[in-house]
Amino acid sequence: MDTAAGQEPSGEAQAAGRLQEKRVRRRVFGIDVDLADQAEVVRQVMQWCRTGSGGVVVTPNLDHVVKLETSEPLRSAYEKARLVLADGWPLIWMARLDGGPRLNLVTGSDLVEPVCAAAAREGRSIFLFGSRHEVLEKAAATLAQRHPGLRVAGLYAPPMGFETSEEEQRKALEAVRNANPDIVFVALGAPKQEVWATENFDATGAKAILCIGAGLDFVAGAVARAPTPFRRLGLEWLWRAASEPRRLGGRYLGIMAKLPRLAFRHLADSRRSAAEHADRNTEHATAARTPRPDA
Repeated sequence: MDTAAGQEPSGEAQAAGRLQEKRVRRRVFGIDVDLADQAEVVRQVMQWCRTGSGGVVVTPNLDHVVKLETSEPLRSAYEKARLVLADGWPLIWMARLDGGPRLNLVTGSDLVEPVCAAAAREGRSIFLFGSRHEVLEKAAATLAQRHPGLRVAGLYAPPMGFETSEEEQRKALEAVRNANPDIVFVALGAPKQEVWATENFDATGAKAILCIGAGLDFVAGAVARAPTPFRRLGLEWLWRAASEPRRLGGRYLGIMAKLPRLAFRHLADSRRSAAEHADRNTEHATAARTPRPDA
C-alpha cells in the first residue's frame, strides 16, 4: 500500500521497501557499481518515497575514479551511498571489455527529468540545492512547467566554501529540513556533493538525495548540454572541454591521460578476482568429492 506524502511509513512498510530493493553490482575501476537502468532507478527512488527507507544516489565517472584514489571523504561517501550508477562511457567500456554483466549508462543529469515526472504523478516534493540562486529559480520554473503538479518545496544556493563554516552548514541544512522535501537534487560538483549528501542525509529528513553535478545548469539553460551524437559516442567530456577550455580543458585532458593506467589496473584486478573465484570453486568441488570418515 502506498504511503501518502507527508505521512510517516510504518516499520513494516520500511522493511518491505528494503526487501523489494534488489542489489546487483559489479566492480569497475575499484568501484562497486549497480547494474540498474534508468527506469529501475526512478522506480527505486519512488519506492523510497513510499517507504521512507531511502538513501543517496551517486553517479561515478572517470573524474570520480581519479578523485577516489586520493580522497578519503569521497571514498567514505561512496561506501555510504545507497545506489552507485555508471555516469561515464569509460566505465561501460571497461565492464564490456572484461566480460560479465553489462553496466547501464545512468547519468545524474539524465535522472532529473524522469524523477521529476514520477514525483509529479505521485504528489512528491523536490528541493533544489547547490549551483547559483538564479539558476535554481530558472530550473524550478522550467521543471514545474514541464511536469504539471510537481511540488517544488524549496531551493537553496549555499555560498562558496559553505562546507568549511559551521554557521553556513547549519543554514543550508535548516533550509532543506524546514522545507521537508521527499527528494533533494544536489548540484555542487564532486566530491563536495557526494560528501555533503551522505554526511547529512539523515539530518535532512529527505527520502532520497540525488547527486547530479551540472544537471540543474542544463535544465536552466545556463550551460549547454552536449549534442546527442556526442553523448552517444561517449564524447560529452570533449564537448564540455571545448565549450569551457580555460576551466575544463586541462582538467579533462589530464583525466583522459590517466585512463590507460586505470584500465591496466582494472584488468589486473579483474583477472585476480576471477582466479580467486576459480580457486574457491575448485576447493568446494574437491571438498564435495572427499568421502566423509565414518562416524
